[in-house]
Amino acid sequence: MAFQGTFPFMAGELLSDDGRKGKVIHQAHHDLESFFWVLWIICVNMNGPYYMHQIWKDKLEDLTKELLSNTPKSGTAACRSASRSAAKHNTAPANPTNPTLCTPQLLPAPAVSKPLTTIVTVRQQDTCHIPDLATHIPSDGGSQPPVWATPGVHKCGAGDVSEWKRNIPIPWFYNCLSPYFRNAGQKFKDGFMKLCDHFAQDTKKTPITHATFLMILKDMCDSIPAGIDHPSDEKVIIKEA
Repeated sequence: MAFQGTFPFMAGELLSDDGRKGKVIHQAHHDLESFFWVLWIICVNMNGPYYMHQIWKDKLEDLTKELLSNTPKSGTAACRSASRSAAKHNTAPANPTNPTLCTPQLLPAPAVSKPLTTIVTVRQQDTCHIPDLATHIPSDGGSQPPVWATPGVHKCGAGDVSEWKRNIPIPWFYNCLSPYFRNAGQKFKDGFMKLCDHFAQDTKKTPITHATFLMILKDMCDSIPAGIDHPSDEKVIIKEA
């Protein structure tokens, strides 16, 4: 049984009805898929090196109060209906009647946060506090991630998350990433889409091997220009911890 709060990282098959009933054997490829979901959630919430992260603007305490004060009996059904509709139309799920469900629209657009670090570049000092809403949200408006992939509480259960993982349209899936990762280059995107092809949606492909996974991941990391993370032509300021 998964601890509450850890199931967003678990393999979709283990979160399914059969998985929760113990009818699915836990195998190595499930662990690789779990790592993929950890990677995706990091790429959704982090906006660069040095602990720069997305800030979901509404105060989380206000969201918590709203969620705890509204517990509709039809929450799970509405969540699953929204995810199925998204898969059918290849779009982000529309906000259901009750706004407190696990939908992408529950949290507002993110802004770039102040980096929680002791090492920053001069250029980062000038730009890291400026919200980057225009580049984060494509014109189709379909880039906000589901709430179980962002910090804070939510009402999604394991079954709801399983439905999302099987039905999230792959193009929209990539658009959920923060600007830093979406702008990392074509090779990074190609590698990410290869992993999506293996793990996102309800695919019946041959399970990916550990060696293949590492090869794709290495190509993705190597494709990010070194100057982005390790500037050589800028003055680096060392601050007191």
